[in-house]
Amino acid sequence: MHDVIFPDYLKINEIVFYLFYGLSVIAIFLYYHKIILNTDYILLILSFLLLGLSAITDQVQVFGIKVIHPYIVEDGFKFLGIIAWFAYFSRTSFKFIKPSN
Repeated sequence: MHDVIFPDYLKINEIVFYLFYGLSVIAIFLYYHKIILNTDYILLILSFLLLGLSAITDQVQVFGIKVIHPYIVEDGFKFLGIIAWFAYFSRTSFKFIKPSN
């Protein structure tokens, strides 16, 4: 949606969405930093790294840098980022929901 629909049809610049994503991440870390530090946050960092690489792969093409199989690379990073994100939230949810014995 941020690649075609918003910029082409609604005339909203894609940079607005990247700014929103970045500010949202910062706000989440600031608000939940104590909880995050008590979890397996390496998975969370990995997910942000992979999702960031997906966004970077998308943007370097705009500047004319050639990426071999760009959709596979971009979507591959995105897919792995989603898996890491899911693993983080699954493990964290299980940790906080599971009764302590």
